[in-house]
Amino acid sequence: MAKTQQNVNPVPMDRFLSDWRLRQVDRIFVAAPPGEAWKAARNLDFYQLSFVRFLFWLRTLPDRLRGKGGGLPPRMTIDDIFRAKEPGFRRLEEQKGREVVLGAIGKVWKLNIPFREVAAKDWAAFSEPGYCKVAWSLSVDGLPGDGSAIRVDVRVTATDEAAWRRFRFYWLLIGPFSHGIRKVVLAHFQKKLGALSPASEESLSLFGDRLIPHPQAQLTLGRLIEAPREKVWPWLAQMGCRRAGWYSYDRLDNGGAPSAEGIRPELQKIKVGDLLPATPSDQGGFAVLGLEPAKGLVLGSPDLLPPPLRRKSWGVPYLSTWQFDLESLGRDACRLHVRVRGGFKPGWKMALFKPFILLIHRFMESRQLTNLKLRCEAKPFHS
Repeated sequence: MAKTQQNVNPVPMDRFLSDWRLRQVDRIFVAAPPGEAWKAARNLDFYQLSFVRFLFWLRTLPDRLRGKGGGLPPRMTIDDIFRAKEPGFRRLEEQKGREVVLGAIGKVWKLNIPFREVAAKDWAAFSEPGYCKVAWSLSVDGLPGDGSAIRVDVRVTATDEAAWRRFRFYWLLIGPFSHGIRKVVLAHFQKKLGALSPASEESLSLFGDRLIPHPQAQLTLGRLIEAPREKVWPWLAQMGCRRAGWYSYDRLDNGGAPSAEGIRPELQKIKVGDLLPATPSDQGGFAVLGLEPAKGLVLGSPDLLPPPLRRKSWGVPYLSTWQFDLESLGRDACRLHVRVRGGFKPGWKMALFKPFILLIHRFMESRQLTNLKLRCEAKPFHS
């Protein structure tokens, strides 16, 4: 398996806004230890960034034109937001050195936003009609070595449908600027702390590589998933045609039946030697060659099973492995590495068909990764 990190407790954001209607997550990886990354993120003066300062200036322009406000304050840090006399975002919770959560409840679509001051202990339960609840968190997680992940997680919901309709229209106008601010802020951190370049996907050493140590063909793809690996694993465990599907193009690999949109508990118990059907008529399929719950799964040719379980393969002139490796990126994210390897006797036929086979696999695998990401990041998480 790729090098991983032990999972820890759920993030505080989930305690305040788990039933969100809109969520946007931005994450970067920096070449700095967690303490240094946290200090830079937690103490940033947003007004040092000209784009951010300009947007705040633009937001307060109507008040100034009406003579109801002066210029912008000299600085704007997270602590300055907390200390502001005007209603607005307030600190809901902070884990020193790791995460700070801010929240606001108001009619944000109005020019002069009517905010409601609600204590942190009552924030999650607030349900008075006509309001939007907006929470965002800034968090830092350590990575193997001296690197860190800095993440901004924004979540929004509304207390009724009328408020949600108003917010959606407002977000069409404001959303791009909000996302732009986050991009600028995170780019600033990367420039200041140094970007952490991930290892090449193909250069990773994965658990199942030992089964075909000298492959004639290999393709590795990956996807960042904003969910801990323990939440991703159940989606992998239930894969298979006539099971939960493969989350790819269902007409091609699942007999046209849609892949599952939720976790199916009855399909979670798999073991080495099980065969996962590849197609509706396939009586063989992919053998489970190895697995470690919440870390990795290796599928492939039944010929590669240990001797007591070994079975005749599909009648194709090659051996293959298809492995799924979950690399933890802190408490609330992971990277799913998917690698296919093929071993075959060199010859003109395989030289001719190899590029075509890899192209088809890339086409199908990209779709599978996209759909897995959507399912794993959807709310609520199933387990």
